[in-house]
Amino acid sequence: MRHQEIPIVFIVDGDDDHRSLYSARFKVSGYRVAVAKTGLQAVRVAKRSEPDIVIINVDLPDNDGFETLTTLRAAHPQVPIIVYTGYAHFRADVRCWVADAFMIHSSNAEALERKVRELLIRRTISTSFTLHRACELISGSDMYQHRRTMEENHGVRIH
Repeated sequence: MRHQEIPIVFIVDGDDDHRSLYSARFKVSGYRVAVAKTGLQAVRVAKRSEPDIVIINVDLPDNDGFETLTTLRAAHPQVPIIVYTGYAHFRADVRCWVADAFMIHSSNAEALERKVRELLIRRTISTSFTLHRACELISGSDMYQHRRTMEENHGVRIH
């Protein structure tokens, strides 16, 4: 997530009603939103929008969604991914294990929004720790300059 920018929630769902519902919910909550209806569209939009988190329904009109899930994970390894589907049996499918979370569709998007916040916070903490540790490992150089460069380039404040 870029420092002091509004996070981009990327919703990949073949169902028009779901996309509209969740898109509206996240916009009202202050997020920027990108959407895709198909797996092919998802890969293109993700490349262009650089999302901070992905919510994907693996039931897509152009493929089973697992291919898209795997492609998105490979292209954006640090971006949290939530599999959000109406099929509980997918939880046991090893192809879903590349995701950071698995949730069942609900008309109440509050739980999904809580999970998005949780994963974005976890990602920020992990990134901050990694950048801080990288600064500590740089030896024989100006730490202040490295910290400033890391903050400017990666958007995470290091204390």
